[in-house]
Amino acid sequence: MVSNAVNRIVFMGKRNMGKTSLIRSRIIPRFRSKHSDALIVIVDLLGVRELDHISQRFQQAFSRAINATRSAETLIRKITRTLANVRPRMSFDPLTGNPEFSLGIEEGNSLIPFSTLIAQMAQLHRDQGALLVMDEFQDIAEIPEAEALFRSALQELPGDLPVIAMGSKKHILARIFAAPGAPLANWGRPLEIGTITAADYLPYFNERLEPIGSRIDLTTMQALIESMSFVPEAINMVGDWWQRHRQDAGTLDEMAIEAAIAGILVERESLFREYIGQFSAKVERVLTVLSRQTPVTAPQSASFLAATGLSSGGMGSLIRRLEDRAIIYREPVGIILADPLIGHWLRRYY
Repeated sequence: MVSNAVNRIVFMGKRNMGKTSLIRSRIIPRFRSKHSDALIVIVDLLGVRELDHISQRFQQAFSRAINATRSAETLIRKITRTLANVRPRMSFDPLTGNPEFSLGIEEGNSLIPFSTLIAQMAQLHRDQGALLVMDEFQDIAEIPEAEALFRSALQELPGDLPVIAMGSKKHILARIFAAPGAPLANWGRPLEIGTITAADYLPYFNERLEPIGSRIDLTTMQALIESMSFVPEAINMVGDWWQRHRQDAGTLDEMAIEAAIAGILVERESLFREYIGQFSAKVERVLTVLSRQTPVTAPQSASFLAATGLSSGGMGSLIRRLEDRAIIYREPVGIILADPLIGHWLRRYY
């Protein structure tokens, strides 16, 4: 993914599909095997609302990346020579006693602009290699000037410095990277994390179940992944529940899926109630009906509107807001809830 041939990636996939885990467990170790002391900056942009938020996240991520190298002190000296208003701070990790550095700013100065830190990566990359990963990148879309500033900063990076922009909202990423005239139009190669099949999952699940004297067959595996809308985190939660509650159960069947789901809903009931409690009664009603009729191919149909009590215009606006917040996803089969376990909980208790 981060070879010299393709060093600009737009990595898409729904939440809880394992994008971040894949980057951390596969891509970064592979990159570090070739650049042992590389500066690897991983920035989480979830929820940013203004340019200063972006800069703050970059500054924090930059400090973490520096401390993860063997040459932290040298890097800090290089940065302070380049950025006049930076005053590094040193503290000590309370557990290890190792020194830790952070990028402080002279009193009276604002945050270091994220574009400045991206430019700094280009200089450091020449000496030891660098990798930039930006998670939930789509959240910059509503911030004035952000896309243009990112375009200016990213296009100045050397071609062999890999950059990965990740996101969980494909429709917003399309507006950022594919819409004609958008500042970042046609930047990067789009990659989407694919759906894991039952055949792919089966060996992994049976490896986890074998130590407790249980197993699962392909038919039940297929039923499980469909019940969990192919979301790996939800699928793995069922496996975890089985590990804790189905010792020496032999071959597990679809009844075991129902038992696991029921058990998980009991364990997480307070979390689900808190989650649903953030919504208005109108949104709660729409989510409940959606959970019962999923997937919904026509949310503005007469039958769906009648079940929810909304007008066609009100439903269209609400669907767009829920999609922008990744509470629902628009799949080829129709609209579904992003969290399949929330769907099971709504169907069971509402």
